[in-house]
Amino acid sequence: MMLDMISPHLTLCSMSTFLLLAITLCLIVPQFFWFPHDYVHFLTFTNIDKAYLDTILARHNHLYLYQTFTSLFFHMHFLHWFNNSLMLMFMLTAMEYMWWPNVLISLLAGVITNIYVTLMFEGIFMGLSGALAAALGIYIAYIISNWDFLLANYYDTMIRSSIFAIFMLMLMLVSNNRKSTSLHFIGLGLGVLFGMGLLPRHVNTPTQSYLSMVFKVLSLISIAVPVIIIMAT
Repeated sequence: MMLDMISPHLTLCSMSTFLLLAITLCLIVPQFFWFPHDYVHFLTFTNIDKAYLDTILARHNHLYLYQTFTSLFFHMHFLHWFNNSLMLMFMLTAMEYMWWPNVLISLLAGVITNIYVTLMFEGIFMGLSGALAAALGIYIAYIISNWDFLLANYYDTMIRSSIFAIFMLMLMLVSNNRKSTSLHFIGLGLGVLFGMGLLPRHVNTPTQSYLSMVFKVLSLISIAVPVIIIMAT
């Protein structure tokens, strides 16, 4: 019952379920290789340094850019994993139910977010936060692009959805450091761009093909620019 309230669209064979399983295994399995000394050690980060995003290493040795992907599946501690797992069940499953490519788009945005982070900051980064922020951005893009249709057919739901989007955005503003906040907003911005350019519209929703094309171009630019810059460094 509680799971249905948190994530009514979570199914056994969904991509979101496999993603949840992957990040859970990446939290637990390393404990069998570096057995925790105590409960506190189990709840904190276990060192698998080549899987995490080391921005200095990736910036100077492009072979390590794979870390922009692998780091998505690891989390710094149990609470980090728990928060992202709740967000995954609450947000990403709904976006997958709406249109299944949203999961892949969110993961792509998470990788691109990590490339931006590699260019902007120094340090070790990990977690699914960039991809989940992108999922929220896609959700906001969905509301914007289908506003007239949703307002005409789901007025009450639209009010709740808009309040939820604003609430989640405010939660993302509250971060323990500037780097995390920047990562969240980069992912959010990419999600809005990708969503405005790629999300299908509801039937009878006014479509402006030129506007959709503009966002597609902007999405490609947002992907190409950091990749070109980092490969040139």
